[in-house]
Amino acid sequence: MLEAKRTLVKSRPELWGIVDDRELMGRLSVELFGSHAIEVVERRPGRRLAWHVSGRPEARVELALAEKGWGTQVAIRVGHQGGRGEEPAGAVLERLLDQLGSAQRVLAAWRSGSAVGREDGERARGAIEGGIEATIKAPDR
Repeated sequence: MLEAKRTLVKSRPELWGIVDDRELMGRLSVELFGSHAIEVVERRPGRRLAWHVSGRPEARVELALAEKGWGTQVAIRVGHQGGRGEEPAGAVLERLLDQLGSAQRVLAAWRSGSAVGREDGERARGAIEGGIEATIKAPDR
C-alpha cells in the first residue's frame, strides 16, 4: 500500500466538508485506477473515509483526518495502484494534499478539471500563503 501524509493548517470539519464528496472520490479513482464507479466502504464523519472501485476491492483508497498541533494531519493510503500510467500514484496523492491545503476554489477547479481563473469576490490562489486565505472584494461601482 502506498501512503502520503501531511499536516495542513485547516480544521477537521473544514477538510471533511471537502473530502466527503463523491465527485472528488470518483475523480481521484479515475486518476489512480481508471474508473469513476466507486463504493464507499467506511465513513466515520470528520475522521475516516474509505472507498474502492466498484467490483475491485483491491483498488482501495483510505483517507484519515486527525488533529495534530495547529492543524489536521491528512493521511491517504492507496492499495493496488493498477492505474493508468499517466502519473505515478504518489504524485497524484501529493497533488491532492497540495490542493487540500489551498483554497477551496482551487480544489473545486481540480475536481472539475477546469483551469483556475480569477474572479472578484472569490478566493484567489495567489493570495494564499501557508494555509491562510484571503478574499478579493469586488470594487465599489
